[in-house]
Amino acid sequence: MQATPFSFWRNRWEETRRSCWGGSAIDILSALVGVGLLAWAGWWIFKTMGRAGQQYAEGMITAQHRSTEVVCQINMRSIWQGLQMAATSEGTYPESKSDLIRWCGDPRLFHCPDPNGGEYRYLPAQRVDGSRVVVLLYEPNAVHDGRRCVLLSNGQIGLLTGDEFKRALPTQPRGRR
Repeated sequence: MQATPFSFWRNRWEETRRSCWGGSAIDILSALVGVGLLAWAGWWIFKTMGRAGQQYAEGMITAQHRSTEVVCQINMRSIWQGLQMAATSEGTYPESKSDLIRWCGDPRLFHCPDPNGGEYRYLPAQRVDGSRVVVLLYEPNAVHDGRRCVLLSNGQIGLLTGDEFKRALPTQPRGRR
């Protein structure tokens, strides 16, 4: 058979095609291991990213809850300052919530920033002398992780659980809300 100018290239092509498709068992096994490692790495990355996304979402929700707690406490601190101004000027706490709102200047202070929160309730104290620590202001709904924000007559602001709040309320003087 006579050699043509393309016979060299055709023979080369045949050799290359046979070596690519007719590999040994070790070549096939190493290719399977390589593909398996790539698949495992992809699965691990997706799993890690999913967990990180979940942790990020939980962190954002926690931060949002914490921020509403802080805003609630800031509101109560501002109300406490209004109470102190009234006590200094008049010698007693305001008689009603509407009087207290006039001293504080902004009725928006009297509402919990949480969407499930409500308007704060005011329990006027009998005396300013501080002989007994009582709850002056509280939020009606326990929206801060099962706790409610309260303002005590000594100026402390706290988050009380349901049981702690029930124990604190019976000793309160009854007044207008």
